[in-house]
Amino acid sequence: SIQSRHLEEESVQSYHLAPSSIGSEHLTVSSIQSEHLAENSVESRHIAPSAIQPKHLTPGVIGGEHIRPSSVGVSHLLPDSVSSVQLQHGSVIASKLGEGAVGSEHLMPEAVTGEHLAEGSVEGRHIEAGGITLQHLSDEVRSPELLPDGSLTGNKLAPKSIGSDQLADGAVGGAELQDEAVDSSKIAPFSIQSRHLEEESVQSYHLAPSSIGGEQLAASSVQSEHLAEGSVEG
Repeated sequence: SIQSRHLEEESVQSYHLAPSSIGSEHLTVSSIQSEHLAENSVESRHIAPSAIQPKHLTPGVIGGEHIRPSSVGVSHLLPDSVSSVQLQHGSVIASKLGEGAVGSEHLMPEAVTGEHLAEGSVEGRHIEAGGITLQHLSDEVRSPELLPDGSLTGNKLAPKSIGSDQLADGAVGGAELQDEAVDSSKIAPFSIQSRHLEEESVQSYHLAPSSIGGEQLAASSVQSEHLAEGSVEG
């Protein structure tokens, strides 16, 4: 007998309602607002699939515990977002390096040692001028065949390093002898012949006493001026 026309506006209060008397059929669309919801009253079972969108999330609300393992891919990373801080020590291996990616600026001083060099990889252009010294030469490379012709000069020879066994036959001629370098001790007996004497080079003081006999005198070579007074008797 009591109908809605018999009720004054706002005359029905919450205490007039029996428990569980209001159902979804009594609610108009969009009639439930945030102020009608009790704290922590909305649970996951109340949320429809795909209902939560980025606009519903507070900035910084998603932490590592909300992310499933292996769910973050390259597409989720911003450019230049991964730096050395995010990399574990030893995590970058050879297969991760692009071809030509390692340059001289990435190498520490003295980082490249002999074990890193491939066989035959060091060429002449890699060796600085004057970089090879005697200590780098093995015994087998110290041979005359490796020296260019005419490369040894006098200043490369140690004093008194050339002996008679280093001289080729006929190597010493008059041009190599200093003036007055040959003395009597260097002349073999009977080695000086008449062809070695200049004309009129033999003087009287070179003759030993009584060394001139008749066989040394040419015919008619003794004249009267050569005879001492009284040396010829009549």
